Amino acid sequence: MKLHLVLLSNDPERAYPALTFALAAATMGDEVHLYCTMGGLDVLHPERRRSIELPGMPPIAQYLQDALKGGVSISACAPSREMLEQQGITEDLLDKGVKIEDVTGFLLNLKPVGPDTLLSFI
Repeated sequence: MKLHLVLLSNDPERAYPALTFALAAATMGDEVHLYCTMGGLDVLHPERRRSIELPGMPPIAQYLQDALKGGVSISACAPSREMLEQQGITEDLLDKGVKIEDVTGFLLNLKPVGPDTLLSFI
C-alpha cells in the first residue's frame, strides 16, 4: 500500500499520531510519505517542535527520527524556498533525510492512484 499523510497542524494530538501511523505502516512494508505543511512545518523546525509534546510521551523529535530511520519519506511543503525561509526553515535546519518539496512534487508522488493508495489529512 502507498500511504500519503498531509500533516497540517502542530497540535500534539495530530502530530504524534501522524508520525506513529507513518512509522507503523512503514514497518509493515508500506510506502509512506509524510508531507508537512502549514502548522505541521513546526514538527520539522528544531526549536518550534520543542513545544509539541504530550505528557508521558517521548519528545516529538524522537518520533521524527524513528520515522526517518524506519523508511518514512518526510518533506516540508515549499510553495517557494523564499516562503519557507520567511518561516525560518532552510535545508540546513532540517533533519537529515527531510526533503523540501512543492505541491506538484507531492501530487506526482501520488501517481498512479489506485486501490492501494491512501491519502489522509491530519
